[in-house]
Amino acid sequence: MSSGNETLASTSALVLLWEGGEIHTSKLSQHYRKLIDLNSGRKLLAKCNQVWTHYDQVIKNRKNCILNIVNNVLSNNDVQQVVFLGAGLDSLSLEICSHFNSVRIFEIDNAHMEFKKNLIHEIDPSLSSHIKYITFDLSFPKELLNRMKDCGFQRSKPTLIVAEGFSYYLKEDKFWNIIEKFQTPNKQNNIILEYMIPQKMISENRAVIPNKIFKIICSEFGLESITQYIKPEIQNKILNLNGKIIANYNMKQKEKQRTKENEYFKNDKSGWIEVCHAVI
Repeated sequence: MSSGNETLASTSALVLLWEGGEIHTSKLSQHYRKLIDLNSGRKLLAKCNQVWTHYDQVIKNRKNCILNIVNNVLSNNDVQQVVFLGAGLDSLSLEICSHFNSVRIFEIDNAHMEFKKNLIHEIDPSLSSHIKYITFDLSFPKELLNRMKDCGFQRSKPTLIVAEGFSYYLKEDKFWNIIEKFQTPNKQNNIILEYMIPQKMISENRAVIPNKIFKIICSEFGLESITQYIKPEIQNKILNLNGKIIANYNMKQKEKQRTKENEYFKNDKSGWIEVCHAVI
């Protein structure tokens, strides 16, 4: 999610360049990658590579972790809907459609949803019955559920909510305002929250990396400061929503999960992005 069309296109393209087609490997996702022009992200990629040439590992670990949680939730629960907040140009929905064809997906972002809809329609017109694209500014979440209902979202059905890659760009109160809209009395909704931790929680020799990377992104597009969270804050917010934490993953754990070793993230303080899986 981002503050403007160019920002979203460039940052989403940057993330796709970092992911490199290594995590979203279905035929649908690979076809999608061939159709989409990622040139808008190459300038940012070059700048970020000057900071740390291995930043792609952060994104691959993050996306692999999230995809594993998504597959596990959809395989073992009666989840009928997926809501992808700040979807951008990501191909997660195509991975889901490749394996779970009865799930309805609602992609939400403030730009490029129509572009993405047309692109995916070109790949497979039948996907239009599974994926709904909603152009909506998540920084003003008041009418979010109404917009989703207009597109077929059913509040009573068990839902998986994926909040990846946009918590940094929203103020904390607005972020949780969105999340609490999916609270249920019986904890039937699963949610995946991806977030950045504060500099003081990162080892000194590593904290400089996310600091410089996000300064590049912020200065490039005039974004405000990055919103950060610590695990106890996330846990308290989830508990306040009568929810429950299922698991929390730091970058060391995510790298081990993906590569079976720890080459770049050898300890708990060597990473700066965490993923939380909870039910609310």
